[in-house]
Parts: sequence; C-alpha cells; structure tokens
Amino acid sequence: MRVLLVSPYLPRPGIGHGGGMALTGLVERLSQHCELTLVAFTRTGEQDAVDPWRAQCAAVHAVPFVSDRDVDLTGRLRLLGSRLWAAGASLVGSLPYFVQKYQQPAMSRCLRELAAQPFELVGFEFLQMAPYARLFAHHPARLQLNTHEVNTIKVFGAQRLARRPERQLAEGLRALRWARYESTVVHDFDRVMCFTAQDRAVLTAFSGCPHVTVVPLGIDLAALPVRDPAQERDGSLLFVGSFAHEPNVDAALYLLDELFPALQARRPDVRLSLVGREPPAKVQQAALRCGAAVHLAGFVPDLGPLFDQHALFVAPMRYGGGIKTKTLEAMARAMPVVTTTWGADGIPIEDSVHGRVANGDALVDALLDSLAAREARHTMGRNARVLIEAQQSVDAAAHAWLAGAEVPKRVGS
Repeated sequence: MRVLLVSPYLPRPGIGHGGGMALTGLVERLSQHCELTLVAFTRTGEQDAVDPWRAQCAAVHAVPFVSDRDVDLTGRLRLLGSRLWAAGASLVGSLPYFVQKYQQPAMSRCLRELAAQPFELVGFEFLQMAPYARLFAHHPARLQLNTHEVNTIKVFGAQRLARRPERQLAEGLRALRWARYESTVVHDFDRVMCFTAQDRAVLTAFSGCPHVTVVPLGIDLAALPVRDPAQERDGSLLFVGSFAHEPNVDAALYLLDELFPALQARRPDVRLSLVGREPPAKVQQAALRCGAAVHLAGFVPDLGPLFDQHALFVAPMRYGGGIKTKTLEAMARAMPVVTTTWGADGIPIEDSVHGRVANGDALVDALLDSLAAREARHTMGRNARVLIEAQQSVDAAAHAWLAGAEVPKRVGS
C-alpha cells in the first residue's frame, strides 16, 4: 500500500516533545508495513536525522521550515512582516496564528507535486498541517487527520486559570478562534483521529463531524527499558515536560509555587528535579525561590538514569488536550506516577493500582503517601508497565493508523 505521511516535525530521537517522540516510533513501524513517503518540515541542524529515514522509507521530502533563526537581517525583517500579517489575519480569518505560520510556500509546492502520485492513504499529523489537505481534495486516496490535541480544550483551560480579566478575554477569544478552525477543518478529511475520548466528544460536539475516532498514541516499549528502582533516592520527585507547551509551564509553576512548599512543610527532605528544554524565566525564578531542594536540569537527551534515580514521577497538569505522553512514557518505564485527572486523561489509571490520581490538596497527600510506601509504589509501577503494554503499544498505533485506508471515501467523492 502506498502511503503519504505529512508532519510539521521531522521524527527523530531526542526531539524533545511528546508528540514528536511518539511520531518517531509510529513512522518507524509504518515504514515496515507499507510503502511510506514521509514529508516533514526540518529545522537547522536536522539534516543528519533525515538520512536514516531515506533508508527506511520509499521517499523522504525534507522541507526547510523558515524561522527567524534561519535567515539574515533582511530575511528576518521580511519574516517579521509575514508573521505580523499572519497574526493580523488570524484575528479576522479562519486560521489561528499558530496554524498560519505553518502555511509556507515550499511545503505547498512539495505537496502539490506529490498530489499527482497514486497514494492510497494520505495522513496529516497535528492540526497545524490540516489546511494542506485541500491540495488533495480531488485525490482518490483516503485522507486522515491525526489531531494529537484538540486546542480548543487547551485554550479554554488556560482561560479558566487566567487571573487577570484582560488575560481571560484574550484566552477566550483565542479559544473561539481555535473552535471555529477545528470545527471547520475536520470536514476536509475522511477520518479524524484523537487520543482521548474527551477530545473526541468535544470535537464531535462542536463540529458535527461523524467520523472522529479514538486511537492509541503508541509507545515504543523497546526504546523505554524498565527502570532500576534499586538506584532511586528516597524522597525524590521528577517532572519532565517540554516548556514550549503552555500546559507544562503551568504545571511546573503549580508544582513549584504551591505543591512543593506544601510538601516541604510536611517532609523537609523532599527533592525535585525538573527536566525540559529552555525553561522560561518565570519557571527559573520559581525554582530559585524553592532553594537547593529543586534542580532545574534543562534538556536531558537520555532520561533513563533520571527515572532510575527518582522515587516518583509527578505530572500535576491543570489543563490541556490530548493524551499526556510524559505520563505514558513514565508508566512504560514502570515508574510510579502521581498525576491529576488532566494528566491521566485518556489513560485508564485505576487509583492506587497503576498510579495515583488526585487533585488539589489531595495531590499533596498522594505524593507524600507514595513517597512513604516504597513497595506499594513499585507495585504500581509494574502494573503501569503492563497496562501500557496492553493498550498503548506502537504496533497497535500503527495498525490503527493504517486502518484509515479502509474507511469510506467521503471527501471529494
């Protein structure tokens, strides 16, 4: 079967964000089961990561993503102008700014040429790539969209937590813009995929789209060995997340400003490590306020030793769409997890069996109880690994992805 996959990111090890990491395992599996053509935006320094895919895929098209880091001063001024235009257009048009900046001429040219080829299934990863599907509106292939995250849910969550009225208004307008975009663009596809039932329910409700389905994200278990709990340090907590993702910044601040001081008051020896590329200034400042008990590690390419050395993985998410890859990966390593209902969304965690799920003050209690009960938390970790093996394997994800070739043809028929 001839398949085309279009991605805003080049799949590669160490990409630094959950969706990209899951996509790496998915593309590897797909290349083993079909004649796969991969099209992806690439960033500066990623050329060495393109070549291995050429050996696995039928074809690879690496399209340079134009950003202000990649051009000279004149180019930056032009790019600034185009970004200002995109931001203005997003206020009155149908595309949110984040989507608008991914609409680049080089990608349009590449896909327009590929639209002449006889693919049977064309898949678009992430919502910002969805507008390109219109280049295939009259193509006989099935068209499918993997949303990864319904942004309307995420942005309404940010509005709920905003404290200042002007911020509430801005987030509310942004959420309405995303809702308008997401409710429209899904109708350009024969099949739309989500990772959680909540995403599916919300997207179906405001779009009226009848062909939205839930699929597994897919965790490459072979790449995530089971941790060695013999190395863990008592009283240690680990937080991992991409700080380019707003809900992770909020979770880190919530952890540093509210949860960690409450933990220290009841257990003075507690320690916390936060891992993620380029933490913003407000996260750095919050970490400094907590003193030497908090370590801000930045980006760490190999997380294995950190999972061995820490007693608990904490994911105190307060909002966000999609499934939380950080939670899945910790569970896949048999790492005991303490999270919130948002952090567990889409994962059938039975409290005290596969991990702890709690909110507010109860989250502090769950963390302290788990730190105090070594054998109980290790049992939760082992149960978590079994759960991920059963429900979130990358093979299951690849099978679900390729099932798009079997759905009825709706678009352009």
